[in-house]
Amino acid sequence: MYEAFFGLTRKPFAASPDPSMYVSTQATERIMRRLAYAARENTGGFLLTGPAGCGKTLLLERLATGSAASQEFLFVRAGKMDGDALAAALLRAAGLVMATPYDRNAAIHNFGRYLLGKAGGGKHFTIIIDGAEWVDNDGLSLLEMLNDLRRDGGFLATFILSGRESVARRVMSLPGLRDRFTLSARVEPLDEAGCGAYVTGRLAAAGAKPGAFSAEALASVYVYSKGVPRRINRVSDLALLTAFGLERQSVDAEVMEAVIEELAQSPV
Repeated sequence: MYEAFFGLTRKPFAASPDPSMYVSTQATERIMRRLAYAARENTGGFLLTGPAGCGKTLLLERLATGSAASQEFLFVRAGKMDGDALAAALLRAAGLVMATPYDRNAAIHNFGRYLLGKAGGGKHFTIIIDGAEWVDNDGLSLLEMLNDLRRDGGFLATFILSGRESVARRVMSLPGLRDRFTLSARVEPLDEAGCGAYVTGRLAAAGAKPGAFSAEALASVYVYSKGVPRRINRVSDLALLTAFGLERQSVDAEVMEAVIEELAQSPV
């Protein structure tokens, strides 16, 4: 709606993760290097944790889109899942037909054949389970069984579990999984400098001219958001909409004051 007014090619603060809008920081680059290593080397298991809204999904989508052709990724967006629900989700994501009546051993066998085919084709295969805190211990036990599948002594795939801290605690409490998830990283909220770089970087990626947000406006974004990218996106998008409504060519302290007041009254 406001894109033409500000000369933007797209919305810079859309709610859904967009790998092309990734803004690099020292912290995210450290995490990306660890994720890339795990995916490339088939390390078995990787835990990516952090508070809600801190950009875990974006990092994973950036990993998948920026990797070599020899690497392949399968995404599962987890809801509340036990082992059977997770097995069904994996089969669907892989495009495999689930036998009826359902049999877990048959499902594991079919998925194992699928992974063997990928490995035989020279693929480094990574399975990403996003929102893994919703997978119960029965589901985690299924992952242990899948992780036992090997070829020439090596793992058939890397499993990346992404979620809140609770999933890491549960993995560490399960001896069969704990020793397989040897790499991990935690995504933290951005500091004030990182928040400013995030806002200006996304604006630049969307074609904005320098100075679209004043220094005072950027400071207000950080105070409201506490450095959480999901909250940064929300307040920054509303700031652009408010500036557009007021026919302001940039977001300044006055615009941000109106935005923060509106958000304070919002029931969401």
